[in-house]
Amino acid sequence: MTADPKPLSDVTVLDLTQAWAGPYCTMMLADAGARVVKVEPPGTGDHVRKWTVAASKGESPHFIAVNRNKRSLTLNLKDPRGRALLLRLAARSDVLVENFRPGVMRRFGLDYDALRAVAPAIVYCSISGFGQTGPYAEHAAYDLVIQAAGGAMSVTGEEGGRPLKPGIPQADVMGGLAAAFTIMAALHGRARDGRGRRLDLAMLDMQVSAMGFHVVSYALSGEVPRPMGAKHPLLAPYEAFRTATDEIAIGIANDDHWRRLCETLGLEDEPRLSTNAGRVAHREELARRIEEVVRMRPAEAWTAELTARGIPCARINDVPHLVDDPQIRHRRMIQTLEHPTLGRMLVPGVPWKLVPTEEEPAPTPPPSLGQHTDAILAELGCSDAEIAALRGDGVV
Repeated sequence: MTADPKPLSDVTVLDLTQAWAGPYCTMMLADAGARVVKVEPPGTGDHVRKWTVAASKGESPHFIAVNRNKRSLTLNLKDPRGRALLLRLAARSDVLVENFRPGVMRRFGLDYDALRAVAPAIVYCSISGFGQTGPYAEHAAYDLVIQAAGGAMSVTGEEGGRPLKPGIPQADVMGGLAAAFTIMAALHGRARDGRGRRLDLAMLDMQVSAMGFHVVSYALSGEVPRPMGAKHPLLAPYEAFRTATDEIAIGIANDDHWRRLCETLGLEDEPRLSTNAGRVAHREELARRIEEVVRMRPAEAWTAELTARGIPCARINDVPHLVDDPQIRHRRMIQTLEHPTLGRMLVPGVPWKLVPTEEEPAPTPPPSLGQHTDAILAELGCSDAEIAALRGDGVV
């Protein structure tokens, strides 16, 4: 039985992005079946290719994580011949994604109006830290900067401590996901009316959106949200607790959860703690009493018993536990990739599933710099002699 084609198998994407948010976006599109051509500068490529560590044999873990299932074309966009080739590619493409600083694509002569002249129905997505307009539009930005400007670091960290960023690039990931969602919406709109779209995706906008209840709480109370460690400002107990082995997270979101937790831990369900408001008011005392009990047994024993009682909880997994977790394995969120330099290695899987699910083919490894240049140019009709001349002149 032949598997159904993936949803975006008829979509071609020109990927002019580097770092994380843009490549994460285009990887999501590639995972959905899109034919993604990653356009990189000759010689250097995506600058995160240089972010290596001693154990990675010259390869970048950062690059590997967000560039599977793509082809790499080197193209010098500072050369008019390189720009002409990109326009020829755009005429055959459905989507272009770029994350240069605002104004760079216009200076190249490759802004939306230029692309629309050769590809009227193209979906043109610009991903930037602060957006294409506004007083910060041309400011440089990475995940750290956006987490700072967007408020996330102000509410992350231990109580009374300095602001921290999470250990994952969450501003990049959320920005990339928002861009992929917006591109899919634009493609759906184009299927209806035949029109292309220009999309302006600011990582800052997505970060502010994620600050949701913090903004609303401030508007209602006037109190400035502060870091609370693993605690939740509106719920208690909703935090991490030390056991005899690892730490576990317990999230009590309603009074029924609380009653079951009391029964399981042998705690008294006092009237003053029977409502969430009461528990929040006494959160410090509550946390001490709970931890006195849970520290007496190992994490596995508590998570098994609490889960059996319907109480939301989990061990706080480090990466070794993460990659061996049976649920994560079952969901195929740890996959094996055959890398040409590093050999067989583990990588995160695709975070969405089509139902009924089918066995996903192994992802193709991230491309080496310019790996598919000759093939892509040949598809444009360039002869071997033309390709050799372009290569000799540093255009590709």
